Amino acid sequence: MTASGPRDRRAHARLVRVAATDEDRARLGGLERFCLFVGQSRSGHSVIGTLLNAHPNAVIAHGLDVLDFVRHGVGREELLLLILHRDRWLGERSRHIGGYSYDIPGLSLGDQSAIRVIGDKRAGSSSRFLAAEPDLLHRLHAELGLPLVLIHHVRNPWDNISSIWSRKTMDTERTLPETIEHYFQMLSGAVAGIAAAPAGTRLMRTFHEELIADPRAVLCALCDLLGLAVDEAYLDACADFVHPSPRRTRVDAPWTPALIEGVAERASRFDFLGGYRFEN
Repeated sequence: MTASGPRDRRAHARLVRVAATDEDRARLGGLERFCLFVGQSRSGHSVIGTLLNAHPNAVIAHGLDVLDFVRHGVGREELLLLILHRDRWLGERSRHIGGYSYDIPGLSLGDQSAIRVIGDKRAGSSSRFLAAEPDLLHRLHAELGLPLVLIHHVRNPWDNISSIWSRKTMDTERTLPETIEHYFQMLSGAVAGIAAAPAGTRLMRTFHEELIADPRAVLCALCDLLGLAVDEAYLDACADFVHPSPRRTRVDAPWTPALIEGVAERASRFDFLGGYRFEN
C-alpha cells in the first residue's frame, strides 16, 4: 500500500511509524548499507531484489518508491519502517503480486532479525524521480546516514521495451514509439542519478542474461559488494528460483525496421548496451 500525493505519503508514513513495534525498531539497530535499484522497469530488477531479500541479513522492499517518500520530506525512522512494513505487506499476500510469486522455496523471507542491508528495488520510478530531482540521492544519504549501494540491472533493450509496452493498463496505453521514449527517459534518469550520486556510493551493473546463465556468480558478486556472507543452501535455492532462459518478448511487439534501428542508434550511446542486438 502506497499513496500518491505528499500529504498521503506523509500520512501513510506516520501511520506505519505509530503501528511499528519495539521489535521492528530493534531489527533496524545494526544497519550497515542502503541498497537502491535504478534503471528501467520490467528489466528483471524484481528477480534480483527477491534474491537479496531472501538473504537472512537483508530486507529489500518490493516496489515501495522510497525516493518519492524522501522527496515529500519523510524522515529516517519512517523510511526504514516503511520498508519493513512493505515487506510484511507482501508476506501477508504469500509474496504473490501482479500475477507473479516472489517466494523462494527453502528460504524464510520476512524473518530477518539481524538486518545489515536494507533497501528498495523500485528502479523505474526511482530513475524518473532522479531525472527530475538529481539531488535526491544526496537527500537520501543525508537522511539515512548509511553508505549507498546502487544496483542497475540491464536487459536486452528490445525485450525490455516490449515488456513495458505489453504491460498496458487502463491508465497507460502507450504506443510502441511512446514506450521507447519512456524507456530511454528512465535510462537517462538512471545514468544521471548514478553520475550525481554522493561520494562513496558504490554501483554494480548486472545483466539479465548473465544472471540467467550463472545466477550463483552474479549473486555472489552482489552479496560481496553488500557485505553479505552466502552459503550453498542460499545460493542453490536462489539459483532454482531464476528462470532458466530469458524471455524474448520482442517477438510479441509490433517492431518495424525503422523502430529497431532507432533503438539501436540510441542504445549505442550507452556503453553497457553495446553488446545487445535485436537478433541476439
